[in-house]
Amino acid sequence: RMDPEKNFPPGPAPLERARAVGQGSAHFWHYSAMWNGQLGRVDAALADMRRARELEPMTLLFTANHAFILVNARRYEEAIELLRPLVEANPGFTLARSILGRALMATGDLQGAREHLEARPEVALLQPELALVYLKLGLRDQAMQELERIQANGRKGFGTAYDEATIYTALGDLD
Repeated sequence: RMDPEKNFPPGPAPLERARAVGQGSAHFWHYSAMWNGQLGRVDAALADMRRARELEPMTLLFTANHAFILVNARRYEEAIELLRPLVEANPGFTLARSILGRALMATGDLQGAREHLEARPEVALLQPELALVYLKLGLRDQAMQELERIQANGRKGFGTAYDEATIYTALGDLD
C-alpha cells in the first residue's frame, strides 16, 4: 500500500516524460535515483546516481545522497568510504555528517558516530541520530536533551513526529 502523502502512483508519468526529454540533466538523474531509492530499487537508484555524479562530479549533494542510498541498502562500509573524504574536505556539510554518523552507528562505531553527529553545525535531516547514539552509549540524559531540542523544533513548525517517535521507540516508550 502506498503512502498517500508521498503520492507514489502518479509519479512515474512525469518522471518518464522528463526522461524522454532531459536525459542529459544531472538533476534529472539525481531525482530519478532518489525516486528509485524510495521504492527500494537499489540497483537502479545507484546507477542513476552514478550518472548524475558523472555529469556533475562537484555537486556535493549528489555524493551525499549516493551514500544515503547505500546506507538505506545497508551497505554501510561503502557509504563510509564515500563520505569520509567528503566530510574531511567539507566539515560543515551537515547532510554528509548526518549520513556518515548513521552509517558509523550501524557498524557499531558509536564514538565515531558521536564525533560526527556532534560536529554538525546545524541539524536537519536525520535529527534523531545523535539521541540514538547517546542511548546506545548509555547517556540517557544527553539523549533526553536531544529529544527536547527536536521537540523545540517541532514547536517552531518543523515536522518532527517521526524523529520523536524514533527516539521514544529506542527508549522503549511505545505509547
